[in-house]
Amino acid sequence: MTNGIHMHYVSGGNGQVLMLLHGFPETWYAWHKVLPDLAKHYLVIVPDMRGAGQIDALPTGYDKVTMARDIHGLVSQLSPGPINLVGHDIVLMVAYAYEALYPSTVQHLALLEAPIPDASIYTLPALTAKGPGVWWFGFFSTPQMPEKLIQGRELTFLTLFFQNSVPVQVQRSITQAEIALYAHYWQDPTHRHAYISYFSSFESLLFPG
Repeated sequence: MTNGIHMHYVSGGNGQVLMLLHGFPETWYAWHKVLPDLAKHYLVIVPDMRGAGQIDALPTGYDKVTMARDIHGLVSQLSPGPINLVGHDIVLMVAYAYEALYPSTVQHLALLEAPIPDASIYTLPALTAKGPGVWWFGFFSTPQMPEKLIQGRELTFLTLFFQNSVPVQVQRSITQAEIALYAHYWQDPTHRHAYISYFSSFESLLFPG
């Protein structure tokens, strides 16, 4: 239990702590292919983020500062010293907030495959000359509509999302079995609401502190 929720994580290896935060619309399992090699050099800790996978999916608490406090509670229990922290996709914003709130606990910070959360994000196009841009930021920020449209079509939605919203190199690395695993959690209304809330709570991170 940390910050009022029951956390779920996997860990392995020895050495300095390397904390890996998965992105949207995934679970800790997004990192499973790289864990064996990383565990040769680090104590790797890979949590499910609030509302994802096997962690509690509460109605609220998806602002990135609250989610950073979830991670800090876990770090306080598992790591005696500063950690190496990696945030992927929109959850890099949780890692960003974590470093802003607890700088003395972070030795190295890596932010992967999403924009740094400041006001410039509002200049990102939803439509470009080459096709759709980051359309899902607006879509998931629309009240009620995403949950109602996705309900009962979770596997189809996630399959098409990965086919149309991530780079080709990433598409090739994700199997249909992995997408089905993520869809399993999306079929639960509380988890589906949680994932979508990563975006509807986005503005909470623009100026953390």
